[in-house]
Amino acid sequence: GNYDLVMMQTSMVQILKDSVESTVDLNLDLFTEIMTCSTDLIEKEFKNINFMEMMSDPTLMMTLPHIMQCKVNDKIYEKYNVEEEDLSQNMKKKKWHEKQEVKDLMDRLAQKMMSILPMDPAMMMGGMGGMPGGDMSGGFGGQLPFGPK
Repeated sequence: GNYDLVMMQTSMVQILKDSVESTVDLNLDLFTEIMTCSTDLIEKEFKNINFMEMMSDPTLMMTLPHIMQCKVNDKIYEKYNVEEEDLSQNMKKKKWHEKQEVKDLMDRLAQKMMSILPMDPAMMMGGMGGMPGGDMSGGFGGQLPFGPK
């Protein structure tokens, strides 16, 4: 059904993202600043949207986390000139996902997404592409904008 199609598309997008080679070298301070900014952007950009009105369309609800992620990623690129792939690959290569500070940022980001979207967290975890390299990957739920794989 629609869910399977969305999941297949999400998986293909993630495979493509993971195949992009990053030449950007970030330091941990800038990475955490960008992650914090991402969380703030989610609240700022989406807090006044009534997602409950969209609940009748399951396909839309499954794609919302991805749409939100794309908008946040665009804003991050405008401000920092850093792509989602750069964040994910730096986190993966430098093993930042093992640092408690980064885990806490990822949890905060996931909680912010779940507080805004009126859906089952399990659906959200599988309904999005992940952040490059994300274990929180799958979308902001399955794919947090930045999660280790």
